[in-house]
Amino acid sequence: MWLALVPLFIASLAVTMVAAWILRVPIMTFSVGLGPPVWRTTIRGVALQFSLVPLGGYLQHPGEHGLWEVPPIRRAMLLLSGPVVLVLIGAAMHPIQFDLAVVTIVLGLINLMPVASLSGGQSLLAMVEVFFGREIAEQIQIPFAILSLPILYGVVIYVLVVLIF
Repeated sequence: MWLALVPLFIASLAVTMVAAWILRVPIMTFSVGLGPPVWRTTIRGVALQFSLVPLGGYLQHPGEHGLWEVPPIRRAMLLLSGPVVLVLIGAAMHPIQFDLAVVTIVLGLINLMPVASLSGGQSLLAMVEVFFGREIAEQIQIPFAILSLPILYGVVIYVLVVLIF
């Protein structure tokens, strides 16, 4: 099952890389999966890697604060590009492979949730910055991160229960 998802993550991250190029956001690492890399190469200064845990993926940005150094509207657009593409790919796959299409759409939608560690939560923080015209204080970011974790855990438990039963 996980092997079948790798092309979807690659497609999603590739579109995110294109979005980063269009939005002029520098990238250091493009990773399919999380954890230590099991395969890695460098192309045009960007490290491309497959990591040990085939769950999600990420882009690593240069600088002391990485993506937080990017203006918030561009940051939000970049963060939303990956999950939106996952949903679109899943919708396009629907007639071909229903089960994989559903999993892909669900992964994209979960990543859009307003949870601090997911793209939806990070883009929400970026849009709040745009609305108020200033950075969000750590006194707000930290409680948001802590309070949003139970939402993520609840969804993961719910999905596991639904898949098992």
